[in-house]
Amino acid sequence: MEAFRKTVSILQVIIVALAAGLTVLGAVMIYMVIQVKPGGFIGGAGPQLAGLPLLTIVMDGISLVILLLSIFLPPVMLNIMTTNWAKKALPIDGDLASWETSDLTWLDRVPGESLQTLLNLFHTNRFVSVALCEAAGMISSIAYLLEARFVSLALLVAAITMMIWRVPTQSTLNHWVYSQMERLKREK
Repeated sequence: MEAFRKTVSILQVIIVALAAGLTVLGAVMIYMVIQVKPGGFIGGAGPQLAGLPLLTIVMDGISLVILLLSIFLPPVMLNIMTTNWAKKALPIDGDLASWETSDLTWLDRVPGESLQTLLNLFHTNRFVSVALCEAAGMISSIAYLLEARFVSLALLVAAITMMIWRVPTQSTLNHWVYSQMERLKREK
């Protein structure tokens, strides 16, 4: 059960630190645009496409695609990884429906290897989704610095919000592990 709590704590610290770093980067970019170079560092002098700023379109387009990937890619990856885990894992004894999910003592009945594997999969899933959000936020902040468009700033805020949204709680992880054990029980 200690590994369970440690997983939640580590993920919380890392995700909040990454989100805070991206927030500070965004604040620096906003300061630079407001104080140093109003209108952005290339301020309309960059390449145009039908009168629209090409760098903003391209960079924010990439950010939007990455943000969408952060929503859809991690669950697909997780499904593949948990399916592979379920092929090798042994089901636990007893009826899962009788276990109380708010009481973490049921975790003691999960084989240690299965629990550690599930915790690693959860970790990986959260890291991938948060890393994609951070990449999108960095690209958006650079786009904002270059051309000072509101859409870039909005994508940066969306990336930070999505990162914070992925901070796990004890109950989130508990529910996820429990659902994976139910899935294993059904499939075996």
